[in-house]
Amino acid sequence: MNSTTTNSFLRSIDPVNLQQLLMASRALSSTLDLQQVLSLVINVAAELTNSKSASILMVESETDKLRFVATNGESQLVGVLVPMNSLAGWVVQNNKTYVSHKLKEEKQHYKGIELMTGMVHHSLLAVPLHHKGEVLGALEVLKVSGDEYTDHDLAVTQALASQAAVAIANARLFQQSDAIAEVMHELKTPLMGIMAALELLERDDLKEPQRRHIVHNMRAETQRMTKMTQDFLELSRLEAGRIRLEWEPVDLRKVIEAVMHAQAPQATQSEIQMAVFYDRNKPLPKISGDADRLKQVLMNLVSNAIKYNRTGGKVAIKATTMRENSHECVKLTVVDTGQGIAPEDVKRLFERFYRVPGAEGFADGSGLGLSIAKKIIEAHNGRIVVESELGKGTAFHCILPVAV
Repeated sequence: MNSTTTNSFLRSIDPVNLQQLLMASRALSSTLDLQQVLSLVINVAAELTNSKSASILMVESETDKLRFVATNGESQLVGVLVPMNSLAGWVVQNNKTYVSHKLKEEKQHYKGIELMTGMVHHSLLAVPLHHKGEVLGALEVLKVSGDEYTDHDLAVTQALASQAAVAIANARLFQQSDAIAEVMHELKTPLMGIMAALELLERDDLKEPQRRHIVHNMRAETQRMTKMTQDFLELSRLEAGRIRLEWEPVDLRKVIEAVMHAQAPQATQSEIQMAVFYDRNKPLPKISGDADRLKQVLMNLVSNAIKYNRTGGKVAIKATTMRENSHECVKLTVVDTGQGIAPEDVKRLFERFYRVPGAEGFADGSGLGLSIAKKIIEAHNGRIVVESELGKGTAFHCILPVAV
C-alpha cells in the first residue's frame, strides 16, 4: 500500500477509530515481542470492526500453506494449517482484500474451521499483510450475524494491516537474530570442551582409563548440544505458532499417573519420595488440550523438582479446582522440598537458557525446558506461576481453564 492510498484511507476513518489506530501504532512500534504484536493486532481489528473474531494467518514456506498464528476467538485454531486454495490463500496469492457477506456459499471457504470450532460465520473481511514486496500472511475478521462489513470497516482494517505487517516483520527479524545469537553463545562452551578433549586424545601418553573418561565426557557434551538444538527448534516453533496442538478432552488423572510412573526410577535413584494429592474418588474436571504436551510440561517440572532436591527430599503433584475471572480452572502444582530459588532468580526462570546461579552442577539440561513449558501452558489459555523460598523448596502452579 503506497502512502497516497494510506492517506486516503485515513481520511475516511472517523476520529474515534483514527485515535484507536494511532494508539495501536504507538503500541506496535514500542515492542519487538512477536506474540505481543500478534495479540494486539487481532484485538484491535476485532474492536474496530465490531467482529466476533479476528485471526492472523502466516505463510509457511516449508508446507506452502497458511498457518493460524493468533486468534482472539477460538484458541484451538492456533497452529492449524490452511491450504492456499482457501479464501485466505487467495488474499495472499493476489495481494488483494476479500470481502464476503455470504461466506457459507463461498466455494473456497475452508470448511475445516467451522468443523473444529462449531461456529458458523456469515461475513468475512480478509486483508493481506504486505511488507517490502512480500506478502507475509493475512488478517481476517469475521461476523456470525447478518451484519455486513462497510467501507469504513475496510478502511480501518487495511490501515491496521499496513502497520501490522511492518511490526510483524521487525519482530520476526529481531526474534531470529536474537535467538541465533543466544544459541550460538550456549553452544560455544561445549564445543570448546570437545575440541580440548580431541587434542588430549591425540596424545600418545594417554592411559586407557583417561581415554575412556574423555570419550564419556565428549559423548555427554554432544548429547547436550543435540538436546539444546532440538529444544531450541521446538521453542522457536512454539513462539511462531507453528506447532499444532491436538485439541481433545484431557483426562488429567491419566496424565499425572503417567508422569509419576515415568519419573519413579529417577526419584528412587536420587532417594526422593514422590506423592500425589487429589481426590481419587472424584474425577478431575476435564480440560481441552493436548495430553502429550501437558505431560511434557509436568515431566519437565517433576524432573527439575527431583534434580534440584536434596537427598531424602519430597516431590508432590497436587490437583485442585479454583475459579479465576469467573471461570472454573484446574490448578496442577508440582512442589518440592529442595534448596529453593531467590526472588531475583524467580523473575528470570522462564528466560531462554537462564540457569539459577550455583545450580550448574545439578543438571545438564538445555536451559530451555521452562521456556517451552510456559509456551505450552499459554497455548492452552493458561498460565504458570512460581512460588519459592530459599531453604524450603519451590512450587510451580499450572492454571488451566476447564473445558466448557
